[in-house]
Amino acid sequence: YGLLDMSFAMLFFMPFFGAKTANAIQSLSLVMLTEIQPYLKVTYITVISLTIVMGILLLALQNCQLAFWLKSKTLISLTLGSASTLIFIVSSQPYAAAFAFVLLIIKTLTFIKHH
Repeated sequence: YGLLDMSFAMLFFMPFFGAKTANAIQSLSLVMLTEIQPYLKVTYITVISLTIVMGILLLALQNCQLAFWLKSKTLISLTLGSASTLIFIVSSQPYAAAFAFVLLIIKTLTFIKHH
């Protein structure tokens, strides 16, 4: 899950987000995205950053045996993946939503396989 969560960093730099211009819709990275409401950009940055931090924690704490961590790490990762997918769908960002959804499917299938 850690590597999948960390791959959300691509959303900062690859053109997964759409911005309406006068004649067309441009594909932009989150860093270059300026044509949206500030609250949406803050929401995107927050959910993506939290997911990346979770990925880093999952990799850094692989050998951690605390009961809370063992019990909640998968749930937190799946919740962040679900939330990001939902946010991108609701805000009409189909490429970012598809990317987040594919990663969520991979995590879900991995969860089902191991349980």
